[in-house]
Amino acid sequence: MSSTRFYEAMFLVDANWASNDFDAVTESIEAKVTKYGGSVRRLERWQNEAKRKLAYPIKQERTEHTHGTYVLCALELPPEAPNHISREVELDSHFLRALVLARREDEIDRIFEPFPETDSRGRPIRGADVDEELAEEGVDLAGADADADADADADADADADEEEEEEEPEEPAS
Repeated sequence: MSSTRFYEAMFLVDANWASNDFDAVTESIEAKVTKYGGSVRRLERWQNEAKRKLAYPIKQERTEHTHGTYVLCALELPPEAPNHISREVELDSHFLRALVLARREDEIDRIFEPFPETDSRGRPIRGADVDEELAEEGVDLAGADADADADADADADADADEEEEEEEPEEPAS
């Protein structure tokens, strides 16, 4: 048997199936993984949501899915197994989508940590406790925020200049 590697997998499954029998979802994923010599280190519903509205409907066979349940997994697999598992998932009508990504062992447990809240520009929002720790370390928080704001303003100005250049008609050569 070849050596195993670590993988993060996200499965999007039929919301009705998952809400009616999540144990069956778990068993199905575990069966697909163990069939190819792998093991499931951890498996859970992503963000503990039973179902989530999809950004767009997914048509599968004669059904149009508007909701799904995301299942996040940490897997240990032989290198050839992810392709086989992805193919099996494509053929299983309970699974809408799947993504399997290689990870280092030290990264695998962090995939289950919640995402930080972000501001309107997508930057993580720091809590007061983090600000206090950074201030104790001598980090200039006001300067860092001002630099980020200045960079964003410069990007916006550059975009505006490009739009103006596109709008100006060129003069014909005489």
